[in-house]
Amino acid sequence: MKDGDQRFGDDADAKAEWQSFLSDNRHIRFEDSQQNWNSMFGFLKEHALYFNREALHFAYATLRDTLELTPLATPVEQPPAPVPAQPPTPIPTAQTRQEPTIWRNGKKIQFRNATRL
Repeated sequence: MKDGDQRFGDDADAKAEWQSFLSDNRHIRFEDSQQNWNSMFGFLKEHALYFNREALHFAYATLRDTLELTPLATPVEQPPAPVPAQPPTPIPTAQTRQEPTIWRNGKKIQFRNATRL
């Protein structure tokens, strides 16, 4: 429906409640059509509910199967991920701690089994 329609007359509070209902994320699929308006307003009138956002949400939740709603989008199928031609390179890790190395006259001496001089 257009903003200039005469559903609310001069009632700014009713306009604010309706805009609040329409801007609520829970009602994102609601289409503001004459048929939906008649169904919602008829529900409120039949159950003697005030015209506020809680009552509008209750009417929406109750009438969800009978209202004209924007259809949910079908999921877009993603193409399969490309298979790499070669295996990924391994992630380098920190070196393991080694025992201290001792050198004497250009020769490596083991620290644990060092011989006494």
